[in-house]
Amino acid sequence: MEQKFLGVLIDHYAKDDLEISIFDTEAKLAYSANGKSNAELAKFSRYALEQDTPLVLASEDDANMDNIIYTAAIKPSGKLFGAIVLKGKRDAVQKTGQELKAAIESSIMYEKFIAEKSTTIEEKRAELAISLTKSNIDKEESEKLLASFDMDPSLLRSVICIRLNIYQNNYFNINLSLGYRASFEELKDEILKEIMGSDYITSQDMVAMKTSSLIIVIKSFQMKSDIKKAYKALDVITQNLSDSLGKYSSLSFSVAYGSIVPTLKGIRTS
Repeated sequence: MEQKFLGVLIDHYAKDDLEISIFDTEAKLAYSANGKSNAELAKFSRYALEQDTPLVLASEDDANMDNIIYTAAIKPSGKLFGAIVLKGKRDAVQKTGQELKAAIESSIMYEKFIAEKSTTIEEKRAELAISLTKSNIDKEESEKLLASFDMDPSLLRSVICIRLNIYQNNYFNINLSLGYRASFEELKDEILKEIMGSDYITSQDMVAMKTSSLIIVIKSFQMKSDIKKAYKALDVITQNLSDSLGKYSSLSFSVAYGSIVPTLKGIRTS
């Protein structure tokens, strides 16, 4: 969860007579309503991290039971995120603690849902881009998928191909194979993000890793576009992509674009 939002959430529940702190899975302070670390509360957070149910305990420094500790693990979807510890009057700590615990867990779950939804849409767009380069596309189904992404099926389109050649160290060792593979994949992910972040890539375009070394960009143009100007635009776009990829010293690449086609089935020939 974003630290700033976590702080806003806790500060919303904070009161002068109520201490609230959030600790990570190692019982280290993640956020405190008063901005100060409290060793006593940190100790109680360890209890919560080891328990499945919330605990309501008497504070060690208060024999009159005026200051009560409420501590509970934060476990959205069963995965441990940390622990919440409150100190104050019994009714306040228990009620506020339960509400805050639920609010934090709900926020984390929603954050995860949004991230997964975003990733899924991105992956589906990439899958659609790859499917449009095949010979046996289902035109009706493809049009429905494009429309579901708020993309216009009737636009002119051209395929830009970017072939990557990632260098390997001359001293490549079989024992380092997995490490190199991981770094290759990370670099490809970074390159994909670089391309998708280009000023020339719009919501009507698609970017996908078609093979382990080939990236395709399906670039769209308005139906009434001047074809000569559209091809000039492709020159500018491919040059921009080349300039962006030129900063990666660990790879060489080649960029080419195909003809501009008016139909989805024509994308393959592009």
